[in-house]
Amino acid sequence: MKKIILCVFVLLFSTQVFAASYDSINNKLTALERDVRKMADGIAAYNKPIFEVQLTKKERTYVDWETEEKALTGVIWNRVWAKDNTVVLGSADKNKKFGSLMFKTTDSKKTFSGGIHVGSTTGDLERFLGAPLNTVAKALNEMTNGRAVITQGNKITITGPVQETDAPEDPLITISCVNGMITEISMSWTDADLEGCISQKALNFANQRAKEMGMSRLK
Repeated sequence: MKKIILCVFVLLFSTQVFAASYDSINNKLTALERDVRKMADGIAAYNKPIFEVQLTKKERTYVDWETEEKALTGVIWNRVWAKDNTVVLGSADKNKKFGSLMFKTTDSKKTFSGGIHVGSTTGDLERFLGAPLNTVAKALNEMTNGRAVITQGNKITITGPVQETDAPEDPLITISCVNGMITEISMSWTDADLEGCISQKALNFANQRAKEMGMSRLK
C-alpha cells in the first residue's frame, strides 16, 4: 500500500513540475515575443520604407472562420523596411498607420528580454528560459505535436509561445540556433492571420532583401 501511495505521489508531483515548467517557459517566450513585436512595430511606424504596394482585391479577400464566407480585410497597404541586417514587412489600412506582420534579424546589436540577441549562446537561452533545451522541447512539443522545437543536425529552431486557442491573439517568434549560437530571430503572424493581409509583391521583395543579407526567407 505504501508503495502504491508513493507512486501516485511521485506521478502527481512530476505532473505539477511539468506543468510549472511549461507555464514558465511559455511565459518567457511570450515576454520575448512582445519585445520583438515592439521593435518590429517601431520600425514600421517610424522609419522610411524601401518598398510600398497596394494590395489587390484578391489579396485582401479571406474566408471568415466563423461564417465560412468570403470577406474583405481592411488592409490596403504593405510596406517593407530593410536595414542593419533586419527586414520588416508591415501593413496598414487607408489611414496608413503601419504595424508589423513579419520581422527577421541577424543584427547582434538588437537585444530583447533577458539580454537575448543574435550571437547569444544556447546556454544564454537556457538560462533565460529557466530550463535545458531538451526540457524546453519536451514541454512545448507535448502541446504542439512536435512543431515547437525542431532539431536538425547542428541546427535547433524554437517557435513560440504556444497559444492554446483557435484564434491566437499574438504572433509567433522563431529563434534559430546553429552550433550552439543564436543566428536569427524572427517574428510572424500565423497563416490564418496573414490571410488577406499580404501582397505577393511585398513578400517577394522582402524575401529578396533577406536573401541579399544572408538570411533565410521570412515565409
